[in-house]
Amino acid sequence: ELEYENSEIANMASAFEIGTMFGGVFLGFISDRCYSKRSPIGCVAIIISFVICFTLSFSYKRIESEQLAVSLFFLGLLLGGMHHILCVTCAADLG
Repeated sequence: ELEYENSEIANMASAFEIGTMFGGVFLGFISDRCYSKRSPIGCVAIIISFVICFTLSFSYKRIESEQLAVSLFFLGLLLGGMHHILCVTCAADLG
C-alpha cells in the first residue's frame, strides 16, 4: 500500500535499531546526571514517544521515507533506550 522499496524498509528498520543503541547511552547519561532518577526520565521519554506515534498514526500515508526513518530513529532512541536501561537495572538489582 505504501510502496516503499526493500532498501528503504531496511533503512527504516536500521534507523530504529541505531536509535535504540544511542538511546541507551543518551538516556543513561541523562539519568546519571539526575542522580540516577529513572522514573522522570522514563515518563518524559514515553510522553514524547506517544506524541511521535500519535503524529505518525495520522500522517503515515503522506510522509516521506526519510521523515519516517527519522521518526523511527527517535522512537528507538526514546522507547528502545528506556527499555535497555530498565532491563540492565533489573538485571543489576537481581545480581
